[in-house]
Amino acid sequence: MPFDRAGIFARFPWLQQSELSMVIGDDLDALLSALVLHHAMGWKVVGLYQEYTTILYQGDASTFRDAVWVDLDISQPTIRSIGHHILYDRPGQDESSHSLNLNLNRLRGVTGAMGRCTTKGEACGCGSNTFRHKYPLGTAHFLLWLYDVKTPDIEWLDALWWHADSTWINGQSHKYAPNVKDWVQNYVAPTTLARRLNQIDSRGWEQSVAERVIPFLQQFGFQHGRSQTRSRHLSISNWQCQFQSLAAISPDINGFWSAVGRECQLTPPRVLPGPWTRIKGLRRSGLLDATVAADGGLPEFIRNKGVFSYVIPNGGRINWTSGIVAP
Repeated sequence: MPFDRAGIFARFPWLQQSELSMVIGDDLDALLSALVLHHAMGWKVVGLYQEYTTILYQGDASTFRDAVWVDLDISQPTIRSIGHHILYDRPGQDESSHSLNLNLNRLRGVTGAMGRCTTKGEACGCGSNTFRHKYPLGTAHFLLWLYDVKTPDIEWLDALWWHADSTWINGQSHKYAPNVKDWVQNYVAPTTLARRLNQIDSRGWEQSVAERVIPFLQQFGFQHGRSQTRSRHLSISNWQCQFQSLAAISPDINGFWSAVGRECQLTPPRVLPGPWTRIKGLRRSGLLDATVAADGGLPEFIRNKGVFSYVIPNGGRINWTSGIVAP
C-alpha cells in the first residue's frame, strides 16, 4: 500500500511542529535532510551523533532531550527520530522503545527477518519481510516527498540529491535496482528522484557526478568517506561525506548548506560554533541471535543492556550503542 502523507502526519504529529531542534547524523544524507527540515518547518540543528558513539550538542539538557534525531534510529521511548535501518528480528515485532521512531521500513512492514528474496518488486511471497526490500533511498528523499519540496530541474543538482546514501548507484542495473525502482514508483516519489529514475544508469549521468557533484563537495572540504559500491560506467565510488564535527572549520558545513540552498532555492539552516557538550557511548557488534538470546529477545535486550541505538545490518548481526543517558 502506498505511503499516505496525511496518515504519517496523524501518526507522528510532531512532524508538523515548527522550529523544533534536531540532532543529525554525520554524513551527506543527514546534511540534506537538515536542509529540507529547516526549509519546510524551520527546524534548527543543535547536535550531532557521530559514528554512533559520540553525541555533541549545544544548549541545555532540555534541548538534547526534546530534539528530533534525524537520519537516525534511536531506541528510547521518549526520543523522537526519523530513520531507515532494519530494527526487528521477527515479523511484526514492535517494542515500546521505538514508539516515537518514524522508521521507513517499519511503515511498510519490512523486517529483514525472512531471509533472502530473489523476486522483483513488491509482488512476492515473502510479504516484503526480507533485506531485499529494505528502504534503499536516503532520509532526505523521504523528507522531500513528505513536505512536497521541489528542487530545480537541473541534472547535476538532482545528481547531488541522488548522491545521498549512494542511492543512484543502488538504482543502477544490479541486484538493488528493482528495489530502488519499487520504492520510488510506489512509495516515496519526490520529483527530484522520479524525473531522473531512467537516467541514473548512463555514462552521461556519471559524468555529471564526476564533473559537477564531486568537485562541488570537495570545495567545502568533504572527504570521500567509506563506500562499498562503484558505478557501472565510470567506476565511481560514492562520496558519503562523513564528517567529525559540526564546527564551521573543515568541512564548511554552513557554506555547504548555503550553497545548496542558493542553488535549490531552499532556506538553509546554520549551526553555531559552540560551546559543545560531549557524551561518549560504547559501540559493539555481535551475532544477532546469540547476543539477544540471553535476555530473552530483542526488546528485553534493549531494555536490560541500556541500548541507546542499534541497527541490524544483515540477517545475522546487530550493532548497538550503550552507555548513553540523556541528561
